Amino acid sequence: MKLTETKRCKAGRLMGICLAAVVLVWSAAAQTISTTTVQGTVYLANGTPGSGTLQLSWPAFTTSNSLAVAAGSLFVTVGADGFVSVNLTPNLGAMPAGLFYTAVYHMSDGTTSTEYWVVPAAAQASLAQVRAQVMPAAQAVQAVSKAYVDQAIQSLAQGTLTPVGGTLSRPLYLNGDPTQALQAADMHCAFACTATRVNGRGHFTSPMETTAW
Repeated sequence: MKLTETKRCKAGRLMGICLAAVVLVWSAAAQTISTTTVQGTVYLANGTPGSGTLQLSWPAFTTSNSLAVAAGSLFVTVGADGFVSVNLTPNLGAMPAGLFYTAVYHMSDGTTSTEYWVVPAAAQASLAQVRAQVMPAAQAVQAVSKAYVDQAIQSLAQGTLTPVGGTLSRPLYLNGDPTQALQAADMHCAFACTATRVNGRGHFTSPMETTAW
């Protein structure tokens, strides 16, 4: 009887160890970051395939399935036929939002160009698919849509003076004294001009007394 219980205990411990091993293996597999193969042919401006190197860099980010990716960079060779292929962790839907892979081409003809990549979670993606339609806000030049431009123009128009008048919420500063009769004058010009004008009573006219020049 005692021997049977001992065997049962040993079997139970062995089963527990096996289950723990299975859980560890499953957890390790679940934490593996899958990558997307980004590939395509790079062409020069004259239409011929171009060789060279591709420099990729990226900031630290967290993938859409909450896995941390450290910041880094790498160099990839662009073949003589222009073909390039690289495996990258998807950053589409990553946190913080708005992060890009920065791809800098150094081509054999001496030209250099920069692109910004958003990599989807897929087995493969072409160069055209990962090229961002809008550059990061940190860049000086941004590509925007027509709707964005229309909205910006409308907002600007609502906050400025129009030909029929308007109201300023801040002081208006002129760039100098007027050179024509109907131009606006600042306080400096108002005092200077009225000081040289003598009214019919024989004294200098103050700005408060002068209604028209």
